[in-house]
Amino acid sequence: MAQKPLRGLVVFPDATMTRLAPEMAAFAVRRRIPMISGWAEIARSGALASYGADLNEAYARVGGQVARILDGADPSLLPVEHPMRIYTTVSLKAAAAIGLTVPATDVARADEVIR
Repeated sequence: MAQKPLRGLVVFPDATMTRLAPEMAAFAVRRRIPMISGWAEIARSGALASYGADLNEAYARVGGQVARILDGADPSLLPVEHPMRIYTTVSLKAAAAIGLTVPATDVARADEVIR
């Protein structure tokens, strides 16, 4: 990535990427590359924005499924769980660091704004 110019970086939302998010965000800021992801935790670590499910909500829903299975429910009969809502996080701090201006309409629509 350091050798070829990038116009943006999309970070896959998983546990490894979440753990490495601060280092990846620092890399993106040094090279003035907008970095986005599907989890707010990655935006809170320095990425420009995120658009995806709330992890706490998702873990609570999975916990409910696990509880049902432990209580004897047949896993094959349980419904597939989907996020109930998609959340947007915008980091004005990261935007300023890479020289971008986030439109006021995007800031107004965001569920969370990092200043």
